[in-house]
Amino acid sequence: MNRLFRVAHLIRLILTEGKFRHSGHDFQNARSKALEGLTQFCPAPDGTIKNRPVLKNPFVRSWFGQAVFIKNALKRKGRHLSAPALNLCYIRNPKAASTALTYAMLSACHPELKDFALTPEKINFLADVTLNQQLSSAQREWVFFSVVRNPFARIVSVYREFFERRHDHFLYEDYLFGILREDHSFRQFLHILQVIPDRLKDQHLTPQYTLLTFYERQGVQVKILKLEEPEAVHQFLYPYGLTLKAINKREAYDYRTYFDKETLELVYRLYHKDIHHFGYEAVLLELKQRVGAKNA
Repeated sequence: MNRLFRVAHLIRLILTEGKFRHSGHDFQNARSKALEGLTQFCPAPDGTIKNRPVLKNPFVRSWFGQAVFIKNALKRKGRHLSAPALNLCYIRNPKAASTALTYAMLSACHPELKDFALTPEKINFLADVTLNQQLSSAQREWVFFSVVRNPFARIVSVYREFFERRHDHFLYEDYLFGILREDHSFRQFLHILQVIPDRLKDQHLTPQYTLLTFYERQGVQVKILKLEEPEAVHQFLYPYGLTLKAINKREAYDYRTYFDKETLELVYRLYHKDIHHFGYEAVLLELKQRVGAKNA
């Protein structure tokens, strides 16, 4: 699907399926409440978290929110956490042990964080206000790393957490005028992702290679590790004194059961660059064989 056709399809989808009234959910207020008592770990000089004023009119708020989102999405920027004492930067990649890695990096900067009972929500909110979007001159000489994940398992994990098994506010209720619905099947979810340009996909939905393009343009070398190779991850972190704490404990499931011939093809189209760039061809072959066996 070429870019112009995708944009046209997205506009048509918004006009026919979208909603132009904001849900009223105040994400910024939820973040501020979650971080009460943790403001000393936030980067603002006065220890406060700056929030934009909330518009009362739900229609104006919806359009304004979309304009701000699109403006920010089109900017070239980074997404890394830094540990100056270690000369180390972690490029955050959601759904690839990012909460555990974020906690390790934040704890390296603030050892006293270990005295706080931090939920995954609080860790992720703290990451939101701590992420570096630009490179300092000093950071250019540091070691950068990120952890990637099998794209098929990653997108199933997103669907399970935010659609199938969610327990709180629906994350995508106001995203792109609400074209994603909480009752969408996995197949419906993937069909809609097909028409959203990569630059407008949120951090959980975007191809993983796009999280690295900012650094490639800056000439920064990034060490890539795979979630499926935990020993290599631990060996990399060990010299820095970092360990991964089990934070997000999920019930076991087999992501492969979510795939049939159509959904496999949809995910391949969405994330084929990740599959080939990070070396997940064997996973693709296994899923093709499994789907073929089911259809035989």
